[in-house]
Amino acid sequence: HLDTEKKESIKTLLLALWKKDNEVFYRSEYVALSNALQLYYEKLDKNADLFPCFNTFYDFLKDDCVAVLSNDRVKEKDFDVANFLYVLNPYYRGGEFDYLLNATENLDLLHERFIVFEVDACKDHPILFPVVTLIIMEMVISKMRKLPGIRKVVLIEE
Repeated sequence: HLDTEKKESIKTLLLALWKKDNEVFYRSEYVALSNALQLYYEKLDKNADLFPCFNTFYDFLKDDCVAVLSNDRVKEKDFDVANFLYVLNPYYRGGEFDYLLNATENLDLLHERFIVFEVDACKDHPILFPVVTLIIMEMVISKMRKLPGIRKVVLIEE
């Protein structure tokens, strides 16, 4: 099940991967991504054998969503799906960063009592560090909101 908070964090992550800090994103792109995610999760609900990861989302965009955008008469200037697919291709199967968003199993970090993120290896990387930071922040916020009554400690060491 995809709650609103999780959906927002996935959109933020996708936008961070797609657009650089100095690039603006348009409301129409945000809406198109929202719709694509919604349709992707509907497809996941109907296909139990489809594993939720970036590869299957990318395939969904390429194979299914392009037709939906065409039927909805979404113009390229409103959402350039070809550009999105091109820019995010390094995170897709066979790409330079294909390991990053394509886990082969679901990990339940929410209920893990102690988690360490070692970010030294990516701290100077202009693409990976912001992505890893977003993922860590999403996990921290999720723990804060979904585990009431349980004491939490966030320790950041330089």
